[in-house]
Amino acid sequence: MMSLLAPPPNPFSFALDAYADAGFPHPAGRPNEPVVVALDAFDATGTAYLRALFPRLRPAGSLHDAEGLLVLSSPVTAHDMAMAPKLRWIVAHTTDNIDLAAAKAAGVAVRCVTGSNVGGCTRSHAVAEGAEQPDNQLTHTQQAGLVAEVALGLVCSAAGTLLDLIDRQIRPGGLGLRSTIAAASDLLTDKVFGVVGGGACGFLAARK
Repeated sequence: MMSLLAPPPNPFSFALDAYADAGFPHPAGRPNEPVVVALDAFDATGTAYLRALFPRLRPAGSLHDAEGLLVLSSPVTAHDMAMAPKLRWIVAHTTDNIDLAAAKAAGVAVRCVTGSNVGGCTRSHAVAEGAEQPDNQLTHTQQAGLVAEVALGLVCSAAGTLLDLIDRQIRPGGLGLRSTIAAASDLLTDKVFGVVGGGACGFLAARK
């Protein structure tokens, strides 16, 4: 089993090989250069990496000749697929926003980039090729870790209304936070921490 913290395999490889493997004709006669539409905006690093894979990449717009879709959070409906008669595959950050039944009926392959927020392929490949990550951009690993830590913070807050207790002490000028925190410190002792879903964020939350 692959570790969740290991960089995942290139999730686009199946798309690059789909035409040759499945015998789909390509209008330009170049099976590894499909017309790909990015329904969401990627940062400069991600865009450079994707454009190296898909020279015919273009931003959201008409889908009439799209053979592949790259999706972060935009919905992909049955209507969208009907507007893309040449569509062969969808690579998505999550499949929650994709009509999977419609995709199956249309013969469209859907692949989720599982693990991309724990050292994902876009950043690892781009950095390996010398691209710089902007200072204000979180890495995929930081994104998953941040979600996990926020979740844990909310659990602690909900268990002991800790933030409310601290707020009520600070607003009138009180600084006696030690006793407040001490009073709430054992609210999670011997409790069972349940994680629904074993994805990257859930795994990191459990590990923390």
